[in-house]
Amino acid sequence: MKLKDKSLTISSLVTGLVLASCLSENPSASVLVLEAGGAHIGDNALLVPQRRWLYLGNAEYDLGFKTETQHHAKDRIFTWPRGKGLGGSSAINHLLWNKPARQHIEVWGALGNDGWTWEKFQTYSKKSERFVKPDHDMDVLTYDATLHGEHGAIVTSFPPVISNLEVDFRKAMEAHNIPTIQDPSRGSSPSLSTLDPTTHHRAYATNMYYQPIAGRTHLKVLINAYVTDIITTEVNGLVVATGVRFVESDNTYTANVTGEVCLTAGAIMSPKILEMFGIGDSAVLERAGIEVKT
Repeated sequence: MKLKDKSLTISSLVTGLVLASCLSENPSASVLVLEAGGAHIGDNALLVPQRRWLYLGNAEYDLGFKTETQHHAKDRIFTWPRGKGLGGSSAINHLLWNKPARQHIEVWGALGNDGWTWEKFQTYSKKSERFVKPDHDMDVLTYDATLHGEHGAIVTSFPPVISNLEVDFRKAMEAHNIPTIQDPSRGSSPSLSTLDPTTHHRAYATNMYYQPIAGRTHLKVLINAYVTDIITTEVNGLVVATGVRFVESDNTYTANVTGEVCLTAGAIMSPKILEMFGIGDSAVLERAGIEVKT
């Protein structure tokens, strides 16, 4: 069977669903999202906090990567959880709203990547955030409202209760000349959680970006769909993706794209998918017996 779409997103991790949401704002667009995992919509194992034992290490939710032997850690092999399903790792993380350190963003710009600045990152971070101000323990739960978004998709908040250790901990740090940070969102460390205080459920890519727009008829999301080939052609000496082949329910399909193929399978799976089909470091591909696409 053949399908035809203007845009196609491989894997619906956080970025994939954000892209699908943005692209499908245009009613004349036709968008297809392929997800290798399940939907898990309304799944309390993911929505209810502190249930990580139900999904971490469970092949239904977790790709469960392993590191190579770490010789500087007594030759141990560590697990590397990555989300499998709609929303990717935003479905199985520990509900922390983590921002990178300011220095981490700006060093990319210093390496020659134009536009990589903390200010630009912060602009789009705020655009994605819907911050809920705390209504308790205001002496502990401090924040700077100018650093947070109010109308984005992802709900962020402070925990509904605190441990009562925070004040003594701060005093201990200040006794050692470590100052209290009013709001770590300036680029110093993580703080907020992605817990929606109205539902007490996880706020992640699936229920914040996809579910509100799931009724768009020009947006199709296929789950348990495994990409088997990236179809390419050569345009002006460059390799250009024009579609993909994938397997779903033991049937093979071809999706041809008149616009763009967007690969958003994460930091581990995106390079793997490209390398499987001959796009990547020639030395790596040749060792694996894969023909390099040039």
